Formats: sequence, C-alpha cells, structure tokens
Amino acid sequence: MLLAEQSNHLETLILNRKEQGNNINTTELTPHLQLKERVDTFSTLADTKDVDQQLQLFTEDAVVASYVNGEAVASFEEREAIGQAFLTTLTSSTRFTISMVNKL
Repeated sequence: MLLAEQSNHLETLILNRKEQGNNINTTELTPHLQLKERVDTFSTLADTKDVDQQLQLFTEDAVVASYVNGEAVASFEEREAIGQAFLTTLTSSTRFTISMVNKL
C-alpha cells in the first residue's frame, strides 16, 4: 500500500469510527503511527542528505520505485542499489519522488 493510500485508510478508519460512536484503540493506530514516524525520519534524513542513515530504514531486499506523473520511471532493488541511486540524485540536477510501500 502506498503511503498516500495508507494515510487515506487511516482517515477513513477514524471517520467510520466517529460515525459509529466508537473510538480507535492504540492497537489499530500503532502500524499507522510507526509508518508515519519512519517516513518523517526518512524525510528529515533526506533534508540533511544523510544517505547512510536513510539506508538503515530499508531492509536488504527493499525495492524503491520512482514515479513521474503517476508512472513508474525507475526501480531500485536492494539496499546497495537504492543507496547508489540516492547518491546519484544528490550529485545531479534530477530529482525524483519516493513512494514508500507498506507491506502490512
């Protein structure tokens, strides 16, 4: 699930619970909050260009896809290739958007 979808899912869950007069328990929120924290950390590290620390947020077998206008234009598999892509991006004028996928 893409991050935007995850965010929409969380908003829908909260709204549905409010309409039903029920609250969300922390067990339901935990995965959403963990993902948000990871994305926030990733973004902060991107701002400071700390690629080494960014890469620690990915598993060895991670896949990162780059999208332009909703179309996949590049894909990087495994932590080492992802790191090389990030470093290349820092040294070029090309920028791309990372869509993090949550495999819940």
